[in-house]
Amino acid sequence: MAFYALKREAAPGVDGRTWRTYEADLDRKIADLHDRVQRGAYRPLPSRRRYIPKPDGRQRPLAVAAL
Repeated sequence: MAFYALKREAAPGVDGRTWRTYEADLDRKIADLHDRVQRGAYRPLPSRRRYIPKPDGRQRPLAVAAL
């Protein structure tokens, strides 16, 4: 249910996966993710970082999480 609540057109993270590419074979991917979490082997990918310029010259960080 959480996967289907995600924005389908959101920008991809560092892994380059989009919502549509992750949806392919979703049941197997969810089972693998569950197994890795239970074993303590899950390590999340880092967020993709970009900086957006602000009017005062500073920059605001923006992080895009990997799917």
